[in-house]
Amino acid sequence: MQAQTAAEAPFAALIDWMQAPLDQPLDVPALAAQAGLSERSFYRKFTEATGKTPAHFVEGLRLDAARTLLAQGLPLKAIAGKVGLSAPGRLGHAFERRFGMAPSLFREMHRVRLGTIRRPHHRPCYNLDTLAVFRGLLRSCSD
Repeated sequence: MQAQTAAEAPFAALIDWMQAPLDQPLDVPALAAQAGLSERSFYRKFTEATGKTPAHFVEGLRLDAARTLLAQGLPLKAIAGKVGLSAPGRLGHAFERRFGMAPSLFREMHRVRLGTIRRPHHRPCYNLDTLAVFRGLLRSCSD
């Protein structure tokens, strides 16, 4: 989202457009055509405006969308397809590089935070041991 605000001026409409077809190829030729620029001009101007290459920016959009879908509990294979990362392994690698944890750990953290870990025939409960570990992780990430 920070990159979006940095890119507000010349590329705001393009960035809005980029978020819809995340499962489609969003390479420089496609983005340049959508922006009405040559590939070379697009690459240079986009990188100057956002501080990221188009590929890194698109990957960030895809990973932000994947994070949202993980919190909703969708399977990794479905998420990878929806966000255009083609395979769960590719999603996992990119997710770990960006967020410092595996997608499955992120999903589990979300379950614990929201109190959705369930015991059979019981109401939702927090797993206190797991919650303590995650609080420690969150504290170390914020330091």
